[in-house]
Amino acid sequence: MFHHSTLITAVLSTGLLTSAAFGGSVSGTVIGQWSNPALTGNLILATGQFQFFDNTTTAYYNIVNSPDGSAGSALIYGASGTSPQPFSVLTFFGSTLTGVPSNTPVLLGKLTFLNGTSDLNSLIFGAVLTLTVKNDPSVDPLEAVASITTTQNTGFDSNFDADFFSFNVLFPTTFNVYEGSNATVDIYGQFIGDPQIELTSLQLEPGETGGFIGNGLPTPTPEPGTLATSLASLAALAIYARKRRRNQTVGEPRQ
Repeated sequence: MFHHSTLITAVLSTGLLTSAAFGGSVSGTVIGQWSNPALTGNLILATGQFQFFDNTTTAYYNIVNSPDGSAGSALIYGASGTSPQPFSVLTFFGSTLTGVPSNTPVLLGKLTFLNGTSDLNSLIFGAVLTLTVKNDPSVDPLEAVASITTTQNTGFDSNFDADFFSFNVLFPTTFNVYEGSNATVDIYGQFIGDPQIELTSLQLEPGETGGFIGNGLPTPTPEPGTLATSLASLAALAIYARKRRRNQTVGEPRQ
């Protein structure tokens, strides 16, 4: 007699009931759609401290999504009390992909951030960017949750005054843009699983001067060479300070 347990064991052993790993390739245009703006969150004050804001009834925002991705998709937010003009814009333009294999990082699109000056009660604190691949319905949409951190302007420290953007799955990597400037960052990702989009990195476009890649703070992340030089300098200073203290101790008169 053939038992059901034997059949189940045979099916499991052949992998017929397991989810198949993605083994093909992806082709099509990446489309981004903004939604769900976060109306409450924290602002970094000029003192460096965080302050919570509830802008549920005062935030200004407008979403303009391009259905086919040809015109990009924009998240517009913030306003000045002296003008109805919105002052900050996040615009996404997706890439066109051809035969991208699984587990291979690829440029998914470009994000441009225009950082303007807005009343604090008009700000939003994040949104969702849903990524899909046009003409390839096998790719599951990715709802990429993003945070927007606004800094209260000091007027004397351009790094501190830079607002910054980050996808939560990539934090503490942040995209910081100087006050009154705009900059563009490349969004990289890969296709995994059945398939799904996975974000892998944010990279500042070559030659970009309007912003920098930060580390979850309103200050630039040092380049590896700069960081090594800084650490070497600190080590040298520490050695010098120890020698100076030792010499002073040796030269002191005994009681």
